[in-house]
Amino acid sequence: MRLNKYINEIYQRDKKIEPIYKLIDKNCAPFLKEIKNVRMFLYRGSEENIDRIKRIKPRKDRRPKDMPEELHETFDDLFHKKFGWYVRSEGVFVTGDKVLSASYGTPYLFFPIGKYKYVWSSKIMDLYTEIENEEYFGDAESWYSEWESEYEDSNKGTYYYHGENLETNDYNDAVEIALENAGLGELGYGDELDWVPDIPMEEYLLDKENEYINDKNKYLKSLVREYEDRNLKVSRGTKNEIAFKCKSYYLVNPVYVSALYDKLFE
Repeated sequence: MRLNKYINEIYQRDKKIEPIYKLIDKNCAPFLKEIKNVRMFLYRGSEENIDRIKRIKPRKDRRPKDMPEELHETFDDLFHKKFGWYVRSEGVFVTGDKVLSASYGTPYLFFPIGKYKYVWSSKIMDLYTEIENEEYFGDAESWYSEWESEYEDSNKGTYYYHGENLETNDYNDAVEIALENAGLGELGYGDELDWVPDIPMEEYLLDKENEYINDKNKYLKSLVREYEDRNLKVSRGTKNEIAFKCKSYYLVNPVYVSALYDKLFE
């Protein structure tokens, strides 16, 4: 009985695979040609409930789930400059790892329809994972603490007395020089010394912010340089994300993976 049930399930599955195969064979020829030699499938995790196969039109205004909006937009601009399209907003993200794609929903088989573009990196598995431990918003509070430790009284700067530069950052020396220059026995009310740091706080914070922006942009550009739009060489189980741009794509229930593999790569 169990054997008969198993054979019947195989028969029913093979019966259902034929229309799925015909759709993919007819509409996904460029992609099938690309994956023929590696003989592998790509997966996309989705919350869709797909019994067999479904055609989906991707959004062009994808918003990030985890990545900060500022970085999402910056990466979009950098990818657009290099590849001519907004990878983070327009991309359909897939992977060769079925288990990894399951973290985003059901791991369906992915087939772009017609012509498509893609970008991928052999070195970067996931762009957000790559940058999530980095600090990209600056830290004005720590910069202010740095300025205080370097430029507050008696550090990098000099004392003035009534607009005259006393050319010392030592308070006691400044008092002695001021008394000598003024011919006084002691400083009176209104005769306080003025401390002038070598770099004003506002200027220091602005320099730090510009430095941070330059370093951040250099780092983000270095990540985008690791991506290419050809020579897809991922293999089964490869975790590296691949972003596709296509007008539409098929998602296929993974229960048909074996039967579809036999049909496409036999």
